[in-house]
Amino acid sequence: MKDKRYKHGLSKDPIYPIWKSMRQRCKNPKYKEFYYYGGRGICVCKEWDNFETFKSDMGNRPDGFYLDRIDTNGNYCKENCKWVSGTESAINRRRPSSNAKYRGVYKSSRCNSYEAQIRINDYNYYIGSFRTAEEARDAHLLVHKEWYGIMPVN
Repeated sequence: MKDKRYKHGLSKDPIYPIWKSMRQRCKNPKYKEFYYYGGRGICVCKEWDNFETFKSDMGNRPDGFYLDRIDTNGNYCKENCKWVSGTESAINRRRPSSNAKYRGVYKSSRCNSYEAQIRINDYNYYIGSFRTAEEARDAHLLVHKEWYGIMPVN
């Protein structure tokens, strides 16, 4: 008799853990990252409650790529998700990176400065180099407000 927990038999698929983690972030208040996703209203579309539909919509994950939402404030759905490289995922992430406190701000590894970048329409734009993380953050916020008309949520 088949175990009822495994309806589709695809739990060994390479993107299954990605699908499972996406759902945990949005639906499980005990999950470590829930605050950044489900806790602020990010949902998984109803169609993607089914792994087979998710896999059909997203296709296979290219090596070294990650699931990313185009609009970081939008839900997980076919229209708002794509596979991106690790670099693109780091630039587009909502939470601060590990080497700086603010979104869109990165500590330069070559010099003692902070770099500000913004992602607009699938392109990364370099804003500038700054002495402090706060100066870089302010520049990023200004460009974000000019382009999108709203301040981002950090």
